[in-house]
Amino acid sequence: GVLHRKSKNKRVYSFAASGAGLSQHLIWAEYAREKFNSEFFIFFIIANDFSEALAKHEKSPGFHRFKRINDNDWSMVLAEYNPSLTRKILRNSKLAMYLITNVKVHNIMNIDLKLGKNDKRESFVSNFSANYNEEFWNDATWATRTYLDNVEKYTSAKSRNILFVIDGIRPQLYNGKFEKSVIESFWYQMRKYFMQEAAKRNYEVLDMNKLFSEDYNVNKKKFEYKTDAHWNSYGHFIVAKSITKTKVWNKFLYSNQIETK
Repeated sequence: GVLHRKSKNKRVYSFAASGAGLSQHLIWAEYAREKFNSEFFIFFIIANDFSEALAKHEKSPGFHRFKRINDNDWSMVLAEYNPSLTRKILRNSKLAMYLITNVKVHNIMNIDLKLGKNDKRESFVSNFSANYNEEFWNDATWATRTYLDNVEKYTSAKSRNILFVIDGIRPQLYNGKFEKSVIESFWYQMRKYFMQEAAKRNYEVLDMNKLFSEDYNVNKKKFEYKTDAHWNSYGHFIVAKSITKTKVWNKFLYSNQIETK
């Protein structure tokens, strides 16, 4: 909404859903190109985008994922959505839907709806497990390279028309200095890897950790909800303001349209 108001009567579209990984970004980008003739693209990258891009590590239904055959060969597979009887009953209950989608009762009670057991948040950095092994790191870095190598194919856009916005290390950034456990965490290390690989391919990257930290040091306003790790309205505002200062946005203002994941 903020970007659309600043777009000088051009169109800004948003395509997103909870649980979508890097692979699903490509599917939406292809859809936007074919249905809306999108020429500019902004992709928002968060900590769980990597595991959710891999069929090997994520089974939740409704999304496309990379199925790795070998380093150079892969396929895009769709996990079909076939809801369980429990889910069918819950989604037909107005009270259950209100408690889950509005009140976020599962977060307040520290319950993982997908796994059905307690979620030890102390080992999490940016809403994702801080710990990882070599196998998972190799899978995640492979997914990163595969994703970046195919963005232009799915968007039919040149690298100069594509922007990657990398989420900050939240809520740990509010402490001012990262502890050793945060520096060694998956998201801290993966952010660096993703930005390096994107730079190799001449993509513009917006590092929100730096920008969030600078804003927090002045305004002391947090960027996520108390019961939800997603950006709140202030977080969205800071991200949108940062995007309007990029080369991709400036180029878009004098072109046709922009699409966002």
